[in-house]
Amino acid sequence: MGFMFTTIVIAALAGYGAYSFWDKNRFIGLCLASVSGVAAVVAFFILLFQAVALTFKLLPLIVVGVVVWLIYLGIQSRNDTGPSSASPEYTE
Repeated sequence: MGFMFTTIVIAALAGYGAYSFWDKNRFIGLCLASVSGVAAVVAFFILLFQAVALTFKLLPLIVVGVVVWLIYLGIQSRNDTGPSSASPEYTE
């Protein structure tokens, strides 16, 4: 988590440097812009991998929730066998 924040700070500082150096020295501005882009891409992939890792950490809870929901649906469908003779809609 700390590495992601570090890369975001590096990207922000390099972007600011690229903006300020663009009029004075375009080569330095271009280098800083590329550093900013690479740092932003690295931060994005770190965030993506952390989201995937969180999903895999929560996967057992998700599976338990789905199983409980399926059991509930099975019990509901077993109890709902159709209209009974006491039902007002039942006609023979």
